[in-house]
Amino acid sequence: MRLAPFILAHTESILAAWEAFARTILPAARMDALTLRDHAADLLLATVRDMQSVETEAQRWDKANGYGDGTPQSIRLNGASEEHAIGRLGSGFDLKQLISEYRALRASVMSLWRQSLPAADHRDVDDANLFHESIDQSLAKAVISYTRRVDESRDMFLAILSHDLRNPLSAIAMSAEMLPQACRLDGESTSFASQISSSAQIMGGMISDLLDYTRTRLGAGMPVLPA
Repeated sequence: MRLAPFILAHTESILAAWEAFARTILPAARMDALTLRDHAADLLLATVRDMQSVETEAQRWDKANGYGDGTPQSIRLNGASEEHAIGRLGSGFDLKQLISEYRALRASVMSLWRQSLPAADHRDVDDANLFHESIDQSLAKAVISYTRRVDESRDMFLAILSHDLRNPLSAIAMSAEMLPQACRLDGESTSFASQISSSAQIMGGMISDLLDYTRTRLGAGMPVLPA
């Protein structure tokens, strides 16, 4: 049996191997079977569709070099990969653990296919190449999706942190300005209040710069004041 029909005929065995491996990863210890399998079935079916699609030599070269061929099959494959990566991030998987799942999926499929002792076919090498190219493309999209979501979360955290720091910093700056007026301070105490005020202004500038940075990262743009 050729590789693509084998995957369709033994999907459950492959998914069971995927689930067994996922349970060895720490965040998966408390997850149920449905969550562990996640988008695995969609990934497998999309991989088979991708393998069975008719491609030109140029499209195969693009895929082998990490470029999507733009076909509906490729789009479905990428969508499943991206959703799986975001789901794993939400479950606490790190990037290394996400990649290890794809390595285990690849190894499970090839191992089970070899154990089935398929009749030799002159297209077997091409089938294996197509399978590996599809898995590589899926993995690449998963990694991009995972890192993009991590970056977005970090930028959002920085934006919220910067915004929330403004209130206590404003209170510090205002107190430092009012202190000399409300109390009779000696020269040394006045100097201390002045240093607090200057430091608050410097911190305010740093927070403003950080907010400008997060605006550009989150799509709000860099505020520009012509002068």
